[in-house]
Amino acid sequence: MDVQVRSSPAADAAARPRVVVLVNPRAGTGIGGELSTGAQLAGFELDVVVLRASTADALARRARAEIARGVDALVVQGGDGMVHLGVGLVAGTAVPLGIVPTGSGNDFARAAGIPRRDPGRAVESIVRALRDPAAGVRRVDAMRVTVEGRTVWAANSVNIGFDSVVNRRANE
Repeated sequence: MDVQVRSSPAADAAARPRVVVLVNPRAGTGIGGELSTGAQLAGFELDVVVLRASTADALARRARAEIARGVDALVVQGGDGMVHLGVGLVAGTAVPLGIVPTGSGNDFARAAGIPRRDPGRAVESIVRALRDPAAGVRRVDAMRVTVEGRTVWAANSVNIGFDSVVNRRANE
């Protein structure tokens, strides 16, 4: 899919916090694609880049490129899978991760106290944290997991395939 950019006029852009938003349009059986987190954030005078892609790997590549250009925050809109992707992108950096939960479970958001059924409130919390990091940014533990030479970061859970086996069997 195309990269969508919403930004302030070039003259003001340097003074505004730069935020990259990753969107999972299939989160919560489709609600993720219907919400406009990027537009909401741009309304708070932020320089916003919204990224969508057909695969998580493609989305991660685009996000890494944007992060390398410099961002003040990475925001994920979706469920726990998007949180996992975001954690992997910002772990070990100074870039904060904002979460707009639009998935079906939103386990991480629930545990972190992020508004799960009100994306607008989640966006407002992100904006408050950008304006005053001491008031809204907190550190969380993350796990670095290496299996067969591949390393990933996780902050919510680590699955080893058992849940897939259970789901497959339940659906037979």
